[in-house]
Formats: sequence, structure tokens, C-alpha cells
Amino acid sequence: MTVAVVVQARMGSSRLPGKVMTRLAGMPVLQHVLTRCAQIEGADCVVCAVPDETASEPLEAVARNCGARVSRGSEGDVLARYLGAAREADADIVMRVTSDCPLVDPDICHDVLRLRHDAAADYACNNMPRSFPYGLDCEVFTASALREADRATTEAHDREHVSPWLRRAAHIRRANLTSGRSDIADHRWSLDYPEDLAFFEALYSVLPGGANARMGEVLAALDAHPEIVAINQIRNRGKGPYRTDGAKALVLRGATMDDAELLFHWRNDPTTRENFINGTAVGYEAHIGWLSETLGRADRLLLIAEINSTPIGTIRFDGDAEREISYTIAPEERSNGFGKAMVAQAIMEKDNAFPLIAKIKKGNSASVRIMTHCGFSFVKEEDNLLVFKRSGHARCRPRER
Repeated sequence: MTVAVVVQARMGSSRLPGKVMTRLAGMPVLQHVLTRCAQIEGADCVVCAVPDETASEPLEAVARNCGARVSRGSEGDVLARYLGAAREADADIVMRVTSDCPLVDPDICHDVLRLRHDAAADYACNNMPRSFPYGLDCEVFTASALREADRATTEAHDREHVSPWLRRAAHIRRANLTSGRSDIADHRWSLDYPEDLAFFEALYSVLPGGANARMGEVLAALDAHPEIVAINQIRNRGKGPYRTDGAKALVLRGATMDDAELLFHWRNDPTTRENFINGTAVGYEAHIGWLSETLGRADRLLLIAEINSTPIGTIRFDGDAEREISYTIAPEERSNGFGKAMVAQAIMEKDNAFPLIAKIKKGNSASVRIMTHCGFSFVKEEDNLLVFKRSGHARCRPRER
């Protein structure tokens, strides 16, 4: 049984062009990733899967210098690129690693490989839910499951991100590796922004194990130098062990098409869907169509709530004379108590002079408390929904202390 570690890499990046060729500790980021992947126990080969274009030649040169195979394929259809790499390697098992994670840990990757085998799973990972630092992600799936995904989905989002179909198909047997810790998942060890590059440059200057350091050594170095963690926390979606919540300004802005992927993930979060009136999952293309229509409607206003430029949720107003208000909280922000502040501020800024209604699914006690706090009163029950109404110029209750 052949196990291939397939590392996807490309030169293009809208936020940090050429990032995988950036040099860290004397060698390109891609070399860090491929070298670490070659150390994964149980892997038979490492394949660098690149777009079939001239711009990929520097990536191919680094890969061959590392002793990795090279497979070329579609830039946008990354699922097809993985399938091609798996076929060329005659792989039975495929591990997916991305090239912007220079600290990917061979020991953790081995543990995920072993978990898939022991659980007889079609798919295994270490981020469903996440309990490791962001940047140590890896996924393992059978070649047959990959072929099935290729046949089953035509969604652009699925094909660009390779594994979404495998993570949601009901019949796929899945397993998830956990770290056993609750205090490390908010670390950000991925290269996507200039702040991330500055983080890695500072980290490597103090990392005793250098390019071969494992997760424990990295955590120890960061514990000794918390100022390094702070360098890229602004890109960590407002999370992290060094986050402070005092005196943060909540800002509401209009949604744009640039928010499409973020909103898609929030919309399809299982817990979020449980509280939606229509709780079925949506495909990416349908979501794009809905967002485009929403942004063009005069009777609908979709707002993104942010703290320190980090999106934490949405507020939506629908209708004309009597508007309906609804909201969502980012899955990772649910326990932070932002719902009341979001709804209250949206009402004060956008619709305080007009009557509002809110329809809440029965059993959603958190939303009932938020709407009651914001001056809504229960009116009636209809079709498993609780209907609340708020008159114009009603006051929100003072924040509890």
C-alpha cells in the first residue's frame, strides 16, 4: 500500500505573492515544508503538486532539489491536481499538506496517518474540530475516496479546497486527531500575510531546534517570547491566548463580495444551521448567487460586525416599513458574549426609529435573551417559530455588570 504526501504549491497569492519561495532560516518556505514531509514515518513518497504553467518552474526546481516528485495540473481545480498526483504516484493513501505551513510537524502527520489506518477511516485529519495550532493541519484520505469526491462534486469551492466534500458526505467514515490540550489551537503558524512573515522571521531567530523544531519546541520558544505571538495576532480572527477584550470598538460595515468565503463557512457551520429557519447546507455557487443578489437589493441590508478589524458576526435587516432583523455569530466567537452588543449597536445605528420583528426558532434561548435585552417583546408562535416585535425608539436594556 503506497502512501503519498502531496503538497500543493503555487507562485500566485493575492495577499503575499511568491510566499512559498520566501526565504526563512536560509531556505525557501517550500523547502521547509517538503523537508519536513520527507520525515513523516509511514510515508513512501512526497509529491509537490503545482499548476501546469511556466511560473511553477522555480517551485519544481526546489522540489526536485529536496528529492520530491513533481506533478503538474490545474491551478484552480486543486482536487483534480491532487487526483493527478495520486495517480502518478500510484498512491493508495494520500496525505494533504499545504505549502504555506513551514512548521508542519512530521510526528503529528504520522499520528494522523496511523489514526486513519487504525480507525479504518476514509478520511482523517487534525482540525475537525481544531485542537492544534493553525498551520499544523494535515488530512489523510484513501485514493478511492478522492476519486469519489472528484466524481461527486462540481462545486467550485469543493474543487479549490480539495476536501470539503470528504468532510461533509454522510457516508464517508471520518476520524479526527486531537492534541489533548485546550490552550494551543489559537496559535497562528501559517504564512499568508506580511505579519505572518514577520512572525516567522522573529520565531526562527529564537528557535533552538531551527528548521527541525517540533510543536513542543515551538510552543516553548513562544512561551519564552510572547511578544513574537503578538506580531500576527491581528490576522488570527480575533482569537488567541494573548487576546485582550478590554475597551474594543465594535464596528459595523456593509458586506461585500470579498466576504463570500467567510460567510459561506459561517452559513454552513452545523451549530449555526441548527438555529436557522432553513437549516440545509448550501453549495458555494448557490451562496455566491445569494450574496450577489443580497448586495443588490434595496430592501435588504447585510452588515459585518468587526472588532479590531476581525469579523465576529453578521446583522441582517429585511423589509421596508416593518423590518425583520436576524444575526449570526462567528462559530469561534460564540462564547464571547458579542451577540447583545452587535444587535443593540445595529439597531441604534440603522433602524432605531422603525418597528422591527425577529423570528427565532423554538429552543434558541440565547437569541430570545438577546432580543429581549434589546427591547423586543414576544408576540406569537407560528410554525415552530417565536415571533418578537420591537417598536420604534424602544430602548435596549443597560448592559449587565
